[in-house]
Amino acid sequence: MAGALSIAAFGAWIALPKAAPSSSPDSMPMVLDRVRSMGELHSASHTFTGVDLVKSQQEPSGLLAFAPGAQPAAAFFTGNQASLAWTATVEAGVDLNRAEIVSLPGKVIVRLPEARIYAAQVDHSKVHQHQRGLFWRDDNIALKGLDEIKAKARKAAEARGIADQAEASAHNTLRKMLEPALAPGIQVEFQTI
Repeated sequence: MAGALSIAAFGAWIALPKAAPSSSPDSMPMVLDRVRSMGELHSASHTFTGVDLVKSQQEPSGLLAFAPGAQPAAAFFTGNQASLAWTATVEAGVDLNRAEIVSLPGKVIVRLPEARIYAAQVDHSKVHQHQRGLFWRDDNIALKGLDEIKAKARKAAEARGIADQAEASAHNTLRKMLEPALAPGIQVEFQTI
């Protein structure tokens, strides 16, 4: 998905009419408009799979909640559990709408916001070995596990450095787009806003 968005953004950049190579302050508004027109650049993606045990039960209510042994009895009579196989994707990217470009002698500085990690998406999930309670059947047990799965996938993506990868990929994409439009010898540098 992130690769397709990068290719589409690059294609949109190529399709736009090009100005003669320059790094003059006069050309920077046009370059900035082109960069900002790319919007949210999803530049890194990680996919995770797993199998989790999901449990649910009805909680005792009213005075029963305070009765000795109520919790274990509720778990025994209403407890449900299932194995949930899943695939989730986490993407990260940079909001190019907030980009700033500054032209200095010999270089162009592109200022970008920090990469943002987007909400995890569960692409596929399937319930296996659903064990139902004696007096209660939880038909929504898979839905209850989705929030945990999303949190687990996001944490794994963070541990693998998805935000840093998204920033590096965005810098690489923008460098490839900007360098042909600049005069020879002009350096492209990146800073975080």
